[in-house]
Amino acid sequence: MLRFLFVMLIAAPTLWGCVSLDQHAALREAYNKLDAERQPSKQALQAAQTNVAKLSSELKRVQQEVQDLQARLQQTNQQVADLSTQLDAAKKALAAKEEDRAKSAKETKPAKRGKKP
Repeated sequence: MLRFLFVMLIAAPTLWGCVSLDQHAALREAYNKLDAERQPSKQALQAAQTNVAKLSSELKRVQQEVQDLQARLQQTNQQVADLSTQLDAAKKALAAKEEDRAKSAKETKPAKRGKKP
């Protein structure tokens, strides 16, 4: 409603080419009311922009942390793979030693002798 009045107050004088002091005061009052109504919206917009900037920087920080964690995970996975390879090699070496021990134990066992009378 205020906008309609504001538009009407602006449009009517321009048709005749002059603005009376009463109309000028009314226009100024309507403008001031509209400006006062817009102030909370401007403040809310500014607060929202500030929050967006803060959240954007927080998002960048979190994304960097995620990248760092991914790099650490990849490094840890590589270390686990290396250790698994070493473990497999150690198991094979131990199995080979056990097999050699078993063979040498069979070879060094004295033959069973019969009973003595």
